[in-house]
Amino acid sequence: MPKAKATKTTKSETPTFDTNDFSKAFNNITENQWAMFAHIAGLAAFIVPFSNLAIPLIIWQLKKASMKFAGEQALEALNFQLTLTIASMIIAVGFVVAGVLSIILVGFLFMPFLFIATIGLMILDVVMSIRAAIDANNGKATRYPWTIRLVK
Repeated sequence: MPKAKATKTTKSETPTFDTNDFSKAFNNITENQWAMFAHIAGLAAFIVPFSNLAIPLIIWQLKKASMKFAGEQALEALNFQLTLTIASMIIAVGFVVAGVLSIILVGFLFMPFLFIATIGLMILDVVMSIRAAIDANNGKATRYPWTIRLVK
């Protein structure tokens, strides 16, 4: 078996980084992919708080004029995430009230329902965001059920 020859690398052979590479790759993202990113951003809140609202808002603001489908889907994702955020805040208030009522032993009765509601919201967010992202990547518009459309 022949041995591989070692090659000498010279300074002229080192790869150079073209600053336009990022912008070229960024511009190659299709409208369906922008819409998919807006929907899948709902899962980012599990890592970075309120990114589920910020990312669709940014995509909507940047793409609503140039890419109609991506703008509409980003707006739909933003409204869905706003609805989930409001529901989460209502549940958080419920936990506070249940905590105060725990002093007289009544609040403990509400805790299991609040835990189930919290888990249910998390599952709803994951399932609906993934489903909508897949649909958007395939070019199909998604309307989330039970969504309060606060932003128009």
